[in-house]
Amino acid sequence: MIQLPEQIARTLTELKKRYKYTVSIKLIKGGYYAYEEFTKWDKIIKKRRTYSVYLGKIEQDGTLISPHRKKVRTETRSIGGYLKNISEEKKEKKAKELELYEEAIIKALSTNARASVEELSRTVNLSPSTLNYQMKRLESKYGITYTIDTYTAYNFGFYRFIITVRFKDRKPPIDSIKQILGKDPHVQLVMLTKGYFDLFIYLLFENTVSLENWIYDLRKSNVFASCRAEWNVSYFLIGHGIIPFRDEFFDLIKGKIWHRTSDTPRKLSGQIFNREYAVLKALNKNGLTKFRDIDKDYGLNPGSAQYTYHELVKSGVIRRVTISMSKLPIRYRVIVIMKQINIQQYASTRNRYFSYTLQDEGLLTNKLSLMGDLGSPYGQILILPMYSDTNPDKIEEELRKVIKGVKLQTTVITDIVLGSICDNKIEKESTFMYDKLDKQDQYLKET
Repeated sequence: MIQLPEQIARTLTELKKRYKYTVSIKLIKGGYYAYEEFTKWDKIIKKRRTYSVYLGKIEQDGTLISPHRKKVRTETRSIGGYLKNISEEKKEKKAKELELYEEAIIKALSTNARASVEELSRTVNLSPSTLNYQMKRLESKYGITYTIDTYTAYNFGFYRFIITVRFKDRKPPIDSIKQILGKDPHVQLVMLTKGYFDLFIYLLFENTVSLENWIYDLRKSNVFASCRAEWNVSYFLIGHGIIPFRDEFFDLIKGKIWHRTSDTPRKLSGQIFNREYAVLKALNKNGLTKFRDIDKDYGLNPGSAQYTYHELVKSGVIRRVTISMSKLPIRYRVIVIMKQINIQQYASTRNRYFSYTLQDEGLLTNKLSLMGDLGSPYGQILILPMYSDTNPDKIEEELRKVIKGVKLQTTVITDIVLGSICDNKIEKESTFMYDKLDKQDQYLKET
């Protein structure tokens, strides 16, 4: 034991009162240096390990000269703080690892949520038990629900349309808009916006005559009749993304269920089997519904729902069971309408534009929530999720650099009144844009 001078011994006594763990003095080249030490059993090396934090040099008069630390990790003057730093570093490391797994799990579920746990675990390189735990955690964290990506509307005679309304002065109350549109099974999505128009309606109709009559009656209603406004209607062809069907839509589909009669001994084009209706409605509401429960709820023969599901997937009516996330840190969404004013310039830069849309920016969703073709104005419509407070004008600036021959109009979504937009992250190889680029590349190779 070192024999300490009186002043230094007094300082040591004060340090022992101040710090939680053992404080000792080391004599190094005639100088006295104070350290706080802590020992802990190390499972890896299988022996006790000593952690030491330098507290400073004690002068002959008992003055403690604290060390000058440069690194953030060592900006602590006690073992407690040191151990806290180590714990925080471990938490940060674990959080980063979980973020990597989060993206992989979300991508796998977005692309094929109905895959078996064994298939998904191999895809994300996690054990089935760990994957199950992480899926439950992500379901709660991001509000994950399961639905289907489907061509149902086209298969049974319905076409997609978009209505945009720009009010000249007075706007109808939101509650009134929700009430009049919410009860109509044709309407799948209603959003309030700010920019080139004020109201966005996405709906399904069997023909343009029925649609025009419907719009005329809507404009004459008490909700809209007194509002001066410009109404624009366009057909809409979705290329990427999903707008899930509202449950009310299946009231329309129900009328197309085929029943065998002397006049219709076989199912006609546009009609649907009862078992197909049951599977589509159940999986649209919850894509993970068990087939035996569908059989039971809709009075089907055992095994009918499972057989029908695989039949619908094989025929392309159902593209995939996927996810939608409702608790993402999205600040706002923007709608970009691209009017094609020079088809030659557009065609020459389309591949560059598709490559831009496929860029992975490390987000929990694809760069685009939705992309599709419009008939009026002729061009495309994009919906993008914004995770920061970036000015929407910057989106236009980016697009102008990659696509030519178009005129851009950007509108901000302020509220979703009815329906929802499916937020997920599908593997780029499974997207429409990638398919087009791949086919173009193959064409160039062959020619």
